[in-house]
Amino acid sequence: MPILTLTGNAADEESRDDVCPNCGKTNGIRFLGSAIATQLSTVVTTLFGDRHLDDGEKKALVFTDSVQDAAHRAGFIQSRARVFNLRNAVRQAVAEETTLDDIPAAMMASAHTPSERYRLLPPDLAEREGFRAFWDTEKAASAVVRKRVQRRLAFDLALEFGLESRVGRTLEETGSLAAHVEAGPATRLEAVGRVAVEGLEVDWSLDDARDGLMDAASVVRWVRGTLERLRERGAIDHPWLNKYVENDGNRHWVWGGRPRQEGMPAFPPRTRSARFCKGGQEDKRFTRISARHGHLLAELVRTVDCSLPRRRSVGGREARSTALRDTRPRRDRDVETDHRR
Repeated sequence: MPILTLTGNAADEESRDDVCPNCGKTNGIRFLGSAIATQLSTVVTTLFGDRHLDDGEKKALVFTDSVQDAAHRAGFIQSRARVFNLRNAVRQAVAEETTLDDIPAAMMASAHTPSERYRLLPPDLAEREGFRAFWDTEKAASAVVRKRVQRRLAFDLALEFGLESRVGRTLEETGSLAAHVEAGPATRLEAVGRVAVEGLEVDWSLDDARDGLMDAASVVRWVRGTLERLRERGAIDHPWLNKYVENDGNRHWVWGGRPRQEGMPAFPPRTRSARFCKGGQEDKRFTRISARHGHLLAELVRTVDCSLPRRRSVGGREARSTALRDTRPRRDRDVETDHRR
């Protein structure tokens, strides 16, 4: 990689003006900074991930001037290394189109040595009694241990392709793998979508062939977009989230009351957690499909040529406005009103 520098008698002055040595543009240089721990984890992971590097040479020596910094950076690098090891294992296990449910078993089947099995587990779980038998033996682990590891890997995959799919160098963001929601044929999606949008008004004119109904392609497009949005917000089914969903997103079931003995990570307050979709009013915990000012209906209004039903009081009762609107120019309507007066 060539290194370009400023030379000549005007090099000092051009350096002060941030002149780009490549194109010569003044103020054309921007400095991008990053935390030391982030840079270290990226460098170490990239070097250690080289398949041509011998396992005996995969050692790192990091210097720091503080005991606290040393402890923090060691833990941070270890944590980040596990994330990249997990992504490498997922990429190697996926040879063709598959489902999230099938990937954990393929990952475990591809881990033949204790070192390869160890890298599948988070650092805080690898030494626990309930997980250590998975890697610290030459014999096959028991069915109970393997099931416990498989459930944790399934949850990690749900985060990788769901809640955390747009954060950092994920498999999707780097283009290594692509995920989508398999929800069945378009006819099924249309049927589900029409039930969800029942009562919405469509802007149309008298010569419109739709007759006030949303076309099938628009409904299917909205349903697919809604499913992908829910996936990216973490709404992927997993046994550890059952009570969390049943209790309308009560943080207790993913924090203090989570099954920590099974290896579930914590989601303390003020951290992102999965947002599922349910009926009722919109709130900060779940996405509500029927909320008048919710995200899903707002996306429908932007995607499809429709509007939310307006309510007006008639004789003390609420009545919905008609979907048929006068499409003539406002000036013509005003003239007709003046004649009537």
